[in-house]
Amino acid sequence: MIAADFILVPRGAEYEAVRQGVSDSNIAVIAIPAGPTAVKRFLSEFSCRNGSRIWSMGLCGSLSEQLPVGQVVVYRDCRPVRPGAATLPCDPELVQASLSRLEQARLVGALDTDRVIGSAAEKQALARQFATRVVDMESYSVLEALRPADISVGVVRVVSDGAADDLPDLSGAFDGAGNLQPLALAAALVRSPLAGMRLVSSSLIALRALRTVAKRLSSPA
Repeated sequence: MIAADFILVPRGAEYEAVRQGVSDSNIAVIAIPAGPTAVKRFLSEFSCRNGSRIWSMGLCGSLSEQLPVGQVVVYRDCRPVRPGAATLPCDPELVQASLSRLEQARLVGALDTDRVIGSAAEKQALARQFATRVVDMESYSVLEALRPADISVGVVRVVSDGAADDLPDLSGAFDGAGNLQPLALAAALVRSPLAGMRLVSSSLIALRALRTVAKRLSSPA
């Protein structure tokens, strides 16, 4: 098994799930902000040696009805919504190492956006436009920042909302530094109680799966 030197994971519940799951004390679990702008700022000050191996982990949204809540996905590559940007591949050795440890994982192409994609209709439109199967807000920025520094990056995520699920409006839930604002999140859940209950329930399922993924990836071969 190829061991990672670092795991990068968004702050908050995702970080806590991964930290609880990691069994190898030699792997440093690093909390990063949410969203591409904040991630780029954070990684501009992040220091690690050339040749390091990094897993970027966390939750993601599904753009395919074949990828339900709780499904583990390993990214083959990732592309952003912005026009003209290149699709960036993940490190093939880390991809294969992840797939060998995570028997039920699916290999996918991913999309990166600057906000939470909340409506099922928009998810379906993005899937058609970009031919990708999941979406998150950090992975492309991690690949873009670290690959030129000769750092190997693999991405493993867990689906936390399905392609047919409408989410509460989370546009105000994160500040400019990529921090989750608990009061804003609570208000969004109250405004859309049914969608909010579904989000909480599916997030708990996904976080349990994420903890298990971290344990499997960090356990000795």
